[in-house]
Amino acid sequence: IEISPTVQVSTFSSWSQLSKWYYHLIKDQYRITPEIERQTKFIIAGKDTPKEKLDAIFNWVSREIRNVGWEFGVHGYKPYKVGTVFNRGFGDCKDKATLLNVMATYAGLKAYPVLLRALDETGNFLGRGNENISTPLFNHFNHCISLVEIGNKKYFLDPTIENHSIDSLPMMDVGAKAIIIKENGAERIDLPMAKAMDNSWTEYTSITIGKKDSAILRQKIIANGDVGAFMRKYFSGGYKSSRLHEVFATKMWGPLKTTNVELGNYKTIVKNVAVLTLSSRLEKFTNGENRRKFKIPPVWLRGDIKQGMPIPLQLVTLAKESVREYDLVLPKVFSINSIHTIRIPANYKLIYTPEKISEKYPFGELVFSYTIDGSVIKVQKKIVLGKTRITARDYQAFHNFCSLADQIDNIEFTMEKTNDSSK
Repeated sequence: IEISPTVQVSTFSSWSQLSKWYYHLIKDQYRITPEIERQTKFIIAGKDTPKEKLDAIFNWVSREIRNVGWEFGVHGYKPYKVGTVFNRGFGDCKDKATLLNVMATYAGLKAYPVLLRALDETGNFLGRGNENISTPLFNHFNHCISLVEIGNKKYFLDPTIENHSIDSLPMMDVGAKAIIIKENGAERIDLPMAKAMDNSWTEYTSITIGKKDSAILRQKIIANGDVGAFMRKYFSGGYKSSRLHEVFATKMWGPLKTTNVELGNYKTIVKNVAVLTLSSRLEKFTNGENRRKFKIPPVWLRGDIKQGMPIPLQLVTLAKESVREYDLVLPKVFSINSIHTIRIPANYKLIYTPEKISEKYPFGELVFSYTIDGSVIKVQKKIVLGKTRITARDYQAFHNFCSLADQIDNIEFTMEKTNDSSK
């Protein structure tokens, strides 16, 4: 829409007229039933503050009402009655938003439906362009979420997404131009943009290298935003977390055996943060005999985005062209910061240390640094993408940024066995 002309025609003269029409189309779907009243009372029992009540309602709707759409006929636009959605136990985005709004209203809160265009996260890593919604049309939108007001605070909530807190939206919604549907007209709003730290992975890793090529790995991972939701999705269920971690981590670290995985406080989502601690034994961390090489692989949340991984493994896939005529628009910002403390065997010494890197760009930052204290090496790797729009002018720098980030993941250290037999 930014680079090609479009013609938009609407039978509505204004967003206010469209909003009033849509409000009257859906208002009867908001009629609460005794069953919903009882369930709402049960959910908010013991919750003292409006925010605690909203948090309880949001978590129940997002987890207990499955996200399934029966968008036949008028129900492509009109939600089903909340009683139907509640009894079925499933609904699409507008059905779930309607139920959340009804329950929040019953709990004494103000709630409204919000229309927007969500990004498609199932295919290519494509972002949100400059959306022009000056013409009042429904086909600007493909998604419905909720707005709940508590005093002067606005909470935009997407109940189609599990494992998120009420304090943040998923990356597919942030920055969208949206319409709040109200009885007396529409309110146009830009949904808040995200910062890199709103979608972050911070990893503290301890690696003790054995006499042979094996090593003991201990990690504490603090994840936020979509990355935190990813962690809760896979590590708060009833399946075996150790086996699941092995599936993810083996792709980066090679064969390993995970002995312990704990996801802290996963039942209560606080500011969208997830904390994972784990221990593993690596079968082959180093290569060689007298001279042994090792490297710090990428964090294991990176992978094929078409298979649900939050961040691509090879960042250079985001910058395939050598030059661009138009801006590059990406779907999300992120921050990856990993700090590794590596203990090498006492009878070895480092003989090759790579060049350190510290680069800042208009859109992000790259760091590869380390310190050496005897047999202990402390390595930091940091990749920050802070903007979703890369201008054509900055594109070559972005291409270099992605290439250098991928090179950092393949930097090696070399250690050599000493002749000191006393060690």
